Amino acid sequence: RIGDWSSDVCSSDLSISPDGANVAYTKDGNLYLAEIDLIKGQKKAIKVADKVVSYAWGNNNDLVYGAEKGGLNGFNLKTKKDSVYIKSEERYENMLSDKKGTIYGSVYRYYTKDNGQYIEAKGLVKYDLALAKESLIIPARPWNDEKGDIGLAPIAAGISKDGDFVYVWYKSRSGSLNSDGVSFATYDVKNSKLIPYNNNQVFALAYNDNLAINPLNGKMPVLNNGGFRDMNINKTIGTVDVIKGTFKAILPDSMIATTNDQYNTTVKGMVTMTPSFSPDGKKVIYSASDRKSVV
Repeated sequence: RIGDWSSDVCSSDLSISPDGANVAYTKDGNLYLAEIDLIKGQKKAIKVADKVVSYAWGNNNDLVYGAEKGGLNGFNLKTKKDSVYIKSEERYENMLSDKKGTIYGSVYRYYTKDNGQYIEAKGLVKYDLALAKESLIIPARPWNDEKGDIGLAPIAAGISKDGDFVYVWYKSRSGSLNSDGVSFATYDVKNSKLIPYNNNQVFALAYNDNLAINPLNGKMPVLNNGGFRDMNINKTIGTVDVIKGTFKAILPDSMIATTNDQYNTTVKGMVTMTPSFSPDGKKVIYSASDRKSVV
């Protein structure tokens, strides 16, 4: 317990500032901010904004958030003032930050037509706080039956510690297809280059805990690879070489319970999940279970 706010929120919702001095969290959809005081522990929380759909620390002093009503906004801890970075009716969701002043997020337009509710994806954008500039780095694509295109709605899965690589879930415009796994991609920040991968090589459920970011080498994250929506089927952890676009399993072949068939439900062996790196980047810790029976 840190201060009088921790009993109000779930720990998974907390986001600590890069310098460890402050914590942000949401409650009832509203965004709050509190200073961390490990000695007295009685700091009062500040309400930053109502109805927030996503937020991230841009740096030590700037908390960036997307509001339900639209737009990209910020709150500066030093000045205690709000900012409007982008005034828009579009929503900024699934936001992540490199903690050095660059925000990544997916942008959507919500609208009503013929008494129906619709969502139009714009794509994955980055926003540079220092330059006050937004760039569309991966455009979304609509579903197109005539071309056999299931569309694209990319979201950021994570960012390397040095900020050089943004890992991307290559989601389609089909919720049912996404629940069985999505392709993986990387955005090379320095070269402004998107690196998509063959989904026969790299294919996973788009969960935050399916990806572990190497703290020493942004080119080698660990992914819990494999299709099918059940976590106890067809999954194995391995290293993704983000430059070559290849996947190398950590377990020996004799233990792996996955195949190139993304939806294989009968293969037996060791099934893995929730990989995580040690702080020195030398070890990967994960959960595993031996799959002996067919579900």
